Amino acid sequence: MEKKERKQENETLRQIFRVYLWPQKGRLAVITLLILLGVLLGNLSPYLYGKMVDAINAGDLKKLAALIGGYCAVTLTTLGMSLLEKYLGEICSFKMVHSMKQTLFEKVVYAKTQAYQQFSLGEYLSRLNGDAESVIDFFINLITNIGQITMNLAVSLGFILGISLRLSSVAIFYLPASFLVSHLARKYYKKLAKKQRETEDKQYGFLAEILANHLGVKAFQMERKAMVKYQSIVEEKYSLVKRSVRLGNVVTILTSTVQLISSMYIIYMSALLIKNGTLTLGIMVSFNTYINVMFTSVSQIWNFHINQQTMLAVAGRIAALLDMETEEQQQGRILSDGAMGLRAKGVSFCYPDGEKLTLQGVEFEISSPGLYGIVGKNGCGKSTLAKLLVGFYQSDGILELAKHPVKEYSLESLRQAITYIQRDDFFLRDTIQNNLLLANPHAGWKEIEAVCRQAGAHDFIMALPEGYFTIIGEGGSTLSSGQKQKLSLARALLRDSSVLILDEITANLDGAAEHQVLKVLAEQSHQKIILVISHKASVTAVCDQVFVLDQGKVIDSGKHEQLLERCTVYQEIFRQRFDV
Repeated sequence: MEKKERKQENETLRQIFRVYLWPQKGRLAVITLLILLGVLLGNLSPYLYGKMVDAINAGDLKKLAALIGGYCAVTLTTLGMSLLEKYLGEICSFKMVHSMKQTLFEKVVYAKTQAYQQFSLGEYLSRLNGDAESVIDFFINLITNIGQITMNLAVSLGFILGISLRLSSVAIFYLPASFLVSHLARKYYKKLAKKQRETEDKQYGFLAEILANHLGVKAFQMERKAMVKYQSIVEEKYSLVKRSVRLGNVVTILTSTVQLISSMYIIYMSALLIKNGTLTLGIMVSFNTYINVMFTSVSQIWNFHINQQTMLAVAGRIAALLDMETEEQQQGRILSDGAMGLRAKGVSFCYPDGEKLTLQGVEFEISSPGLYGIVGKNGCGKSTLAKLLVGFYQSDGILELAKHPVKEYSLESLRQAITYIQRDDFFLRDTIQNNLLLANPHAGWKEIEAVCRQAGAHDFIMALPEGYFTIIGEGGSTLSSGQKQKLSLARALLRDSSVLILDEITANLDGAAEHQVLKVLAEQSHQKIILVISHKASVTAVCDQVFVLDQGKVIDSGKHEQLLERCTVYQEIFRQRFDV
């Protein structure tokens, strides 16, 4: 299982490379070339510095002046190349990171409802932000540094071998020892990386949940509890950070010990060679500089090897988003204008994590415009049926719109024909006008005002500081529950679909406001099929027909008065209520 998982993670990394980095190969090649030229010039500095030391010892000031000029020219040219490379690298990195974020965001936005529900909001935020950036940064560092490392190794080894074969023998000990340390540490880094990402998901999720329910936290005096929970997550992250630092310290101690032994060996052997007259002090300085370049380059290789383990963990998380099933919006039958009629026969559905069917063989038929009610006890499947009608989920059995299976229509056409206003209000932090235009971007000012008047929303909107241009809070937090319901209805009317499904649309309205809404729905029902999910008898009493759901089935249908006489479930729902 672990081998298969690792194979999939590696394939995801290769896919990311092909899709996001390979198209930028031209820019990356320029960046790499600048790095190589900079490294090549930069590697002349230790050699020139050693020569300057020898010129000082020899008292040759003319030669020293020439070397100083050459050294300054090399340093400044290298600096200019480094700054240009950094500028191009930042631009290239930004484009690749946000291209990848856009792809992942598109996957999430178009994900099938069932697929979307496998992750929490915090997990999505963590993966869309941190994961995308870290994997692109890893690849860019790898690509741009591999040339630098290769050049540094080639140049440093060339100088090292050219200066002294005897001193060069230190590499025989240093290279395998440092590789062994890296190889032993890599699996621990990967495990830690996975746990750290999981903790970040938990933190993002908790923050999103608390901030989205700010008033609820205050109402139940959960501030202290929230702080305790947040502190526990921070402590969990702190524990992982300590483990990571300890592991890094162990690796650093081991590699530093190997490097220290190698360096002391070089110093001792250099002293012997200088004493024998086969090595100068300046050449010794140059050799030590180049051997340190080799040490640094080898350390960078092992660091990339270790970082790859973290990237494998990240790749698995990104792969989970890339593999999400998405909806095809345009493929399918196009619904003709004005076509309507709903029919269900043997419709059954079970949520992925459910133990039993939510809907079990639902059957009903609506062949003409009208106002229809759906009634049932909590959990009987009313809202689930609405979600099936707009294609959020796929069910067993036959579910038809205008005499064709719902699943045959393109989702774009289906959701244009059926407007579903869910129980939970949906509003963006934007102006009232823009929130209304979500339903119909082409609507004119007269249409907007007309539907708001119909829904009883115009007066309260005009009383706001900026009227229709007033910015409301996230989720409509600056509005009352009743005001949000009126806006929801206005938006549904503005969309002008042939089928309206309204889930508890009058639940938060007072008697007068409810009466106005029901009057509007009755008028609209002459040209549309309007399905109203409600627990209020004042709503079902004006419906042309009411369907009663119980334990996932339609057990009866008829007018309000008929059902009160003969349907036990209907009686249980309404006779105990004060509005009958």
